[in-house]
Amino acid sequence: MNAIQTSVGDKGKNLRADVMTVQGLLKSKGYDPGPVDGLCGASTVEAIRKFQITFLSQPDGLIEPGKP
Repeated sequence: MNAIQTSVGDKGKNLRADVMTVQGLLKSKGYDPGPVDGLCGASTVEAIRKFQITFLSQPDGLIEPGKP
């Protein structure tokens, strides 16, 4: 299962394992977060926003456990 424990993205806690999970999932869906290295930089946040815009009217660049 690909579950994260804490927030990933803009102003997130960005624990390395969680960031790697999100980066891998983004990459598998065609959103390029840059290297899957566990570091949440500008490319990862931008990929999160591009993913979020497909279902949110105001993407915030943050993924949190339990947040739709």
